[in-house]
Amino acid sequence: MFIQPTFRGKGAATLILQELENWAIENNYHYAILETVKTQPEAIALYTKNGYTVISNYGQYENIENSICMHKNL
Repeated sequence: MFIQPTFRGKGAATLILQELENWAIENNYHYAILETVKTQPEAIALYTKNGYTVISNYGQYENIENSICMHKNL
């Protein structure tokens, strides 16, 4: 997800994330998994604030040192 700098800090990213989670719940998903990079501390903070926790890197991100994978039960 990318939010243009002029819209950051106004809750847009959280609203988008919540809508995506609502869509997932409506479609019977029980958890969400995402990937971001260590050089995006704002993204990591957003996901952490919204209940995501760091997990082991998976799949194509398994050996990517800069990747961070996160999980949240829905």
